[in-house]
Amino acid sequence: MKRYLLLFIGCLPFFAGCESFLGTEPDDRTVIDSPDKVKELLVSAYPEGHYMMFAEFMSDNTADKGSWLYSIYPRRQEEAYYWEVVSEETQDTPDYYWYSCYQAIAAANHALYAIEQMPNQEDYEAYKGEALVARAYAHFMLVNFWAEHYDPATAETALGVPYVTEPEREALVIYERETVADVYKKIEDDLQAGLPLIRDNAYDVAKYHFNRAAAHAFAARYYTWRGNAWDSVVMHTTEVLGQGTGFESQLRDYAKNYTPISSNTTEYSQEYTSSDEPAILLLINGSSIYYRCAGLGRYGLSLDIMNELYDNSPVGGSWEYARYGSSPHYHLNKLYENFKYEYPGASAGVPYLLCAALTVEETAFNRAEAYVMQKNYDAALADLNTFLSKRIKNYSAGSHTLTLAKVNDYYGSANNADLYPDLAPYYKDELDSDQMNMLKCITDLRRKGFCQEGMRWFDVKRFHIPVTHNIYGSVEKMVLTADDARRALQIPQSALSYGMEPNPR
Repeated sequence: MKRYLLLFIGCLPFFAGCESFLGTEPDDRTVIDSPDKVKELLVSAYPEGHYMMFAEFMSDNTADKGSWLYSIYPRRQEEAYYWEVVSEETQDTPDYYWYSCYQAIAAANHALYAIEQMPNQEDYEAYKGEALVARAYAHFMLVNFWAEHYDPATAETALGVPYVTEPEREALVIYERETVADVYKKIEDDLQAGLPLIRDNAYDVAKYHFNRAAAHAFAARYYTWRGNAWDSVVMHTTEVLGQGTGFESQLRDYAKNYTPISSNTTEYSQEYTSSDEPAILLLINGSSIYYRCAGLGRYGLSLDIMNELYDNSPVGGSWEYARYGSSPHYHLNKLYENFKYEYPGASAGVPYLLCAALTVEETAFNRAEAYVMQKNYDAALADLNTFLSKRIKNYSAGSHTLTLAKVNDYYGSANNADLYPDLAPYYKDELDSDQMNMLKCITDLRRKGFCQEGMRWFDVKRFHIPVTHNIYGSVEKMVLTADDARRALQIPQSALSYGMEPNPR
């Protein structure tokens, strides 16, 4: 069972149990002969690592707040902030997330192989569906970090990532990078094959698995980021949201559920990632120290960025959100650190965070974006106003209603051109001014809604948004230009050492 040596060779120092995983049968789950054992194996088909910290620190949500500030685990923060290759391989680094995704893929592939051997295939259909969609998700996240963003003009030649579909039985397997087009095609194939098989009643707690709503939300993300499949986006998002604005009850209700507990940071953050939160569609639990770094230290959310985000709005009013700390330390209290101890009574262990990997809010933004591309502005504005009704304090349907005129006046204003530059997706030449300003609005609201969760980085990539980082005490600025090669992360050194082609620099 010495498998995935190329992809996982660097994982030995920091993945618990990884050495035995590469050398001997880890436990009795390797003999998979029942639906329950497949179900148990699929718990591992989700990345046990997070991208939030390095993605956030690469984005324009982070500033250099001063060399005099003490940072916890400073190297991985600084290297991400400077868009350098992160030299560490521990939690919250790109290499760690790479290995986490491929370990998740390994688990999905072993489940699929075991299912193929079973005579009673119908008993395993729900788990086959979950494995296929989970495999697609991990590859999708990999290609969107380690490759250029999808563009049909370049996708047939642009370097993607290895798409692994078989459990290995050899000591050394050499993988080659496939093209972005090939990876996207295989993701779509897995999605289309797996989604119809998923059954929510197959899980004890559905939100820890690809339930049907989460799978449709992922499909909507896939088609949104791929572009030019807007009918598919509307179809999949509507499976989650329903027709019209009836999804209002599924959104995070800040005024009702969060503001009353906003003075208690523990309760607030636990609520934010609770499986009882209707807005959450998929929860992923992964090893992470991001809780200790999100608002502290030299690099992070600054007062200037806070003001830029939450003191500016096309409809006025103030935002419902919990900001904790004082200058220069700010965080939005979305993270609650759990701790997995090494054994009962131990004083040491591994910190874990729950991440809301797919949500109703993101799904609503994706539908609004698709409506804009279809020039169905009324439907897009209805979805956005439903979101705003849960985010603006004392929301009034009169004064706080977003209209196309307000969008154009605000996002199309020359005075706001630096704050909201034109977006440049590969289909930018197809956009008229209404579409451009509406997309700016959606991107702005998504940035506000998901600040400190790492989601901003994906809009930075797919819309080719330049990122400027300050250097504390210097007039010099660092700029990640719209087409900077560093937007695609460098392949881990362990994979490069076995001949995998690096990303250009």
